[in-house]
Amino acid sequence: MEDIRYQFENNSVLFRGNLANDESTRNEISIHLSKLASTVVQLYKKTKGRATKDFHEKVKTFHVREGQVKSVRESQEEMESIRDKIKEWKAKHKNLEEETKEIYQEMIVSLTESNKVIGELQKSNRELENYITVLEEATGISAYKGKQVSKEKQKTRTLKCFLSRADTAFFVFSNLLTTVTTINSERKFEADSLSFPTKLNMSRLQS
Repeated sequence: MEDIRYQFENNSVLFRGNLANDESTRNEISIHLSKLASTVVQLYKKTKGRATKDFHEKVKTFHVREGQVKSVRESQEEMESIRDKIKEWKAKHKNLEEETKEIYQEMIVSLTESNKVIGELQKSNRELENYITVLEEATGISAYKGKQVSKEKQKTRTLKCFLSRADTAFFVFSNLLTTVTTINSERKFEADSLSFPTKLNMSRLQS
């Protein structure tokens, strides 16, 4: 049953390939072929024993009207058109392969030239470094290595980096108290100096 249905479906597909381009005609013939296939399948289900072999030898005829199928000439022209398209596609595909090979070869040449230029630049750079070294040795001028920082400055920078805000505030506050105490002491000393001559003058007047 499955084989028969498969044969009918494939024959239908092949048959549709030679049908006219009119879609209504194609649909009409497809409906008739489907009904015919369904009838054959039902007959096959009812057939048993030796009758099955005879059933396979039977032929079912399907009639089509003139104009529902393409003429032999139209089919040949269509086949020739398909062959021409295939040849054209192969020719374009061949050109693409050749162009790809040419582009690949051009890329290899460009990479080779780039590597050559890079090698020449590296060689010139080494020669320039050697020339600078010879000039330094001849003039006694060594390469500049940067300004040396004294140990005191290094300690100061380290201290500034590690002091927290609280430590810095405490340090400033302590210095402020020391300054205020010093100012008060100086003022007191000035007051004592001014009062001493006054007492001395009073004793002179009493005498």
